[in-house]
Amino acid sequence: MNRRTYIQGLSAGLITLSGCSDIKRFIQDCHLDIIRTNVSDSQKNYVDPIVFTKLTPEEQNIFQIANEQNRYYACPPDSKALNSIVKSARDKISSQIDTYRKKNPDESDMVPPKYLSVAYLSWKSSYFKIEILVGDQVVS
Repeated sequence: MNRRTYIQGLSAGLITLSGCSDIKRFIQDCHLDIIRTNVSDSQKNYVDPIVFTKLTPEEQNIFQIANEQNRYYACPPDSKALNSIVKSARDKISSQIDTYRKKNPDESDMVPPKYLSVAYLSWKSSYFKIEILVGDQVVS
């Protein structure tokens, strides 16, 4: 066995054994946080939350882990459930802003209120802000 083959085999084994936490600096980091928040009655006119009970079991599991462990880490950030949540969060934010602009046509040129640029989760009769970071891009 030549030296190059030996080093390649050793490197692959170390990466496999080291696990996600040691190699995440080499790949795109992704995490999801949920933070319990109060949504006023007037804000509820515009907030379009992701509803926990309408999610797949895999998506629900991500939110349960985020709630129990204060953060859901995805390493690598490639799962159908997480990708679905990211897409839903983006869609919900767009929906909230569109609804606000339709109900407030005189303010359509203005920046919408900050709370509309966040995706929300409705779960256990509460609202949670969803914070998603993929690499260096903040999704919500």
